[in-house]
Amino acid sequence: MMLISTLTVRVTSSVGDPSVAVRRLPSKPRRPVAVNNRGIYVTVKWTRPEDDDEAADVTGYVIKYCGKALIYLAKNPNIDDDGEVHVDGIKTRFRFTFQLKRFMSYQFAVAANNNVGRGEFSEFSYSVKTSTGK
Repeated sequence: MMLISTLTVRVTSSVGDPSVAVRRLPSKPRRPVAVNNRGIYVTVKWTRPEDDDEAADVTGYVIKYCGKALIYLAKNPNIDDDGEVHVDGIKTRFRFTFQLKRFMSYQFAVAANNNVGRGEFSEFSYSVKTSTGK
């Protein structure tokens, strides 16, 4: 759980009206869409947080993935494959090329980063299955 506090600042100036820049964590993106391109290659797409403005100033994203073995195909159906990938900049798409395993069912969630920290993760995408082939 992420705690967010309210900070009240009172600024006075003898030379004029002062300005204060307020920074905040980015809000969570919408649920991402995952598409299996072929084999273990999966592309994940998402949209920037709706209220992304100067105060949020997104600098990158984190994609969290959770995989479960497809019981009917895997030699060991108790395998899990969980991890994170960091995406710098304002890209809203990432192609997994070597991070995922064959015969798994994956879901993906995305969180936006900025200079304040990491925002809340989105809902997980619908499942996408990997297979053999490149």
